[in-house]
Amino acid sequence: ITLANRLVIEEIIEWSRKLEADPNDSHAYLNRAVAYIKRGDIDKAITDCRFGLLRDPDNQELRETLKVAVAHKKSAK
Repeated sequence: ITLANRLVIEEIIEWSRKLEADPNDSHAYLNRAVAYIKRGDIDKAITDCRFGLLRDPDNQELRETLKVAVAHKKSAK
């Protein structure tokens, strides 16, 4: 595992812990989604964006991140 991959995994773990403590933290969903995109886990990123938007429907960053994740998924086909 490269250092960059290790750091992304640590980010995912940290944001997951924050979500365990507060499952309504849309900021944590956003940041974990970004980490999932970095790792290439696009389906997980999309899921996190959607969960975050359920909690904070007006969050533009979540909407933009969801668009990016969906575009990555479409380009992978």
